[in-house]
Amino acid sequence: MRKTIAIIIPVHNSLSYTKKCLAGLEDLTAKASSDAWRFEVVLVDDGSDDGTAEWVRAHHPAVHLCFGDGNLWWSGGINLGMQYALNELQTDYILWWNNDIHPANDYFDQLTNLLQRGELSTVYGSKIYKSEPPGVIWSFGGFFHHRWGYSFSYGKDLPDGDQFLKPLEADWLPGMGSVFSREIIETVGEVNAANFPQYHADVDYTCRVRKTGHKLIVEPKLRIWNDTGHTGQSHELRFGRLLPALYDIQSPDHFRKEWLLYRKHAPTPLAFLVVIKKYIGYFLNFLKNKLFF
Repeated sequence: MRKTIAIIIPVHNSLSYTKKCLAGLEDLTAKASSDAWRFEVVLVDDGSDDGTAEWVRAHHPAVHLCFGDGNLWWSGGINLGMQYALNELQTDYILWWNNDIHPANDYFDQLTNLLQRGELSTVYGSKIYKSEPPGVIWSFGGFFHHRWGYSFSYGKDLPDGDQFLKPLEADWLPGMGSVFSREIIETVGEVNAANFPQYHADVDYTCRVRKTGHKLIVEPKLRIWNDTGHTGQSHELRFGRLLPALYDIQSPDHFRKEWLLYRKHAPTPLAFLVVIKKYIGYFLNFLKNKLFF
């Protein structure tokens, strides 16, 4: 029986990225499609006002469009896309995707080969490079010490090397290039959009997946490149952005979301020392750069 992989892409504007993304996906998924596998692209347009939906309808009519009013953010967009794929397309697998990433030419061939021989109870993650500079890792899965609170993206900012050639079991996976079986999603449920509308939702969800007994495996043959400068807000060394970056939904430094993540997944008070240390460092690093650069 032919199996379906639904690629879920939440977007808000950024049509130039979407154009490149869909063109690449159309070519590569067509080559990887077979009697055993087919691909469906579900694009969730969350209130774009740059003509995204109109352009997609005109140039990629096979893409399935879902719509939000601009308040879905990443988590709500992923949830809406997954619901559509599971209920309307009866998909067997869900692949989280972004419009600012591009895959290796053999990505979808490697993916179908992996799923053909893999376990339904395993979530597979990708080896993610930065678009610039070449050959530098952005993420090779995430590590989270649940007792001491240390959390980081394995391999971040390191050059690719032998240590990234073998599959790695991770504690969490990022929200791009991660593939889930239908069975896992039906067991774990939706992404927590209420508490984590944008950042930390992927960490929270894949930690929840792991707690239900499923493995998270980073597969080095699944290679994608991420434009890391496209999304997110930071203080940008400006006093006017320093405090807003601590509570802006678009900021990875959102203090309340980070604190909530630790409350959910770190069982000891010791772990919160890491959070406190992070934000002390956040302010000190800002002041250092302001004073000396």
